[in-house]
Amino acid sequence: MALKEDAFAEVYESFLDELDTDQFFFDMNETRNENDKDSEMLRLACWQDQLDKVKHLLDEGVNVDGIDKKGETGLMVACGQGHNSIVKALLVAGANIELISNWREKEICALQSPGTQEYFEGIKYILSLDSSVDKSIARLFSYDKRAIDFAIESDRMETVKILLEAGAIIHNNENAMRYACASGLINDVITLHVLGTDIDEDREESKKTPLAVASKYGHLEIVKYLIKAGADNKKTGLGVPLTLASENGQLAVVKVLLAAGANIKGNDYLAFENGVKCWTPLSIAVENGHLNVVKLLLSEGADIKEVDQSGALRHPVYSNNIALVRTLLSAGADISVTNNAYWENFEDSDITDINEETINQLNDTMLAIAARREYLSMVKILMANGADANHYLFTEYPEEDEDGDRGNVLEIACRKNSIDLVRALLVRGIDGNYNGGAGALAIAARNGNIYIIKALLKAGCNLIFFEKNECDGIDEMKEFDITYEFDDLIQELKSSEKKEHHEILELLIRHLHLCPNV
Repeated sequence: MALKEDAFAEVYESFLDELDTDQFFFDMNETRNENDKDSEMLRLACWQDQLDKVKHLLDEGVNVDGIDKKGETGLMVACGQGHNSIVKALLVAGANIELISNWREKEICALQSPGTQEYFEGIKYILSLDSSVDKSIARLFSYDKRAIDFAIESDRMETVKILLEAGAIIHNNENAMRYACASGLINDVITLHVLGTDIDEDREESKKTPLAVASKYGHLEIVKYLIKAGADNKKTGLGVPLTLASENGQLAVVKVLLAAGANIKGNDYLAFENGVKCWTPLSIAVENGHLNVVKLLLSEGADIKEVDQSGALRHPVYSNNIALVRTLLSAGADISVTNNAYWENFEDSDITDINEETINQLNDTMLAIAARREYLSMVKILMANGADANHYLFTEYPEEDEDGDRGNVLEIACRKNSIDLVRALLVRGIDGNYNGGAGALAIAARNGNIYIIKALLKAGCNLIFFEKNECDGIDEMKEFDITYEFDDLIQELKSSEKKEHHEILELLIRHLHLCPNV
């Protein structure tokens, strides 16, 4: 780092010689005085997409162009977040589209004491934005960031269009290139390239490179042009563009990128940016339900086991995408994967941040997910491919689910009061893995569904509790008489005025007499 620091210091000092720093910081501090409480409130309302509050503050006379502590106006904040209703309201209120952010304050202040730790930390910060010393300096002093730049760099292309219609101008050629790539403006891309605009920026593995943007939005001709021009190949092996194209179902672009040698495993940068362990072209295509892209990636050698790290079947089962589930199962997807596989894919995820429903269903299998949503065809497909209807669904957080769906998938179907679901789950009978169907019988009895009761009894469900223990590595089944646990149920059935409850009571009593050891 020493050589870079010395080189940077030399170039930086030459810039300071030419810069009236006293005037610069006077101007900056004059602007900072406008950072009143109302401007901060406006900025926060723009960030949180609170349109009514924004209008109220403007009606109260808050400066529409007031800046916050970061040197940004409400318009810049709203553009960066893509809050278009607020952008329009601010424009109507007269917001200045051409105002420049004071974003350079941090970098310049950090470099005011050469030789100190803060000075070199500032150098490292700026070099992290650009590996080239000259380009870092140029970026620091020449890049004026306006509202439209916030929108482009945050990939808010609809916001960009609103600003352009309002008279905004894209002053930065790199952002102009990004916008042209996102909008399919091939002639503009070629013109900007001829004028010397960088098509392979030094920011390593950035998803904002022209090729990455064109791939995401599926502009095939631009993708072909940029690849031919040598864009993005050395830095990322085309892994980022491939992942973004896969995420958005851009099949034709995926084909071109693969033909150009794109890394089918994608690039770890996107996994890091999204805080997950697995973020491959295949995993993101699966998550977004792009069947044809999934088939293509699998045919080109994508590894289904990598996707299982993030719960390959979870999203297609949730969305009832039968065709995609069939494809994944044929490719060897793990049918026994649970919700945990998905949530454990997130780096440093805090389980307390997940909603209560998710916590209660962390150990749901794919079959349990399908049953909860009453996806009958999906249940049948999963059962045909070896799903276990007797799988125990113990939640890791039982205190959150005292009356919840702990048990097996059959109990979920009984809670749904669906005879069709129950029959689909009973195709291979009950093996006593959890409780021999006693819980399912109790649920169906309380629901008064005599058809489910008959189906359960016919399939071998009983009122004997089986508990599976592992002792010294040997599995053994222990049998207990739990009829006493049904005293409350029997009393409920007896006291009910519904005919079906009385019929169920007779069936269960007859069954108890027929059960061995009872």
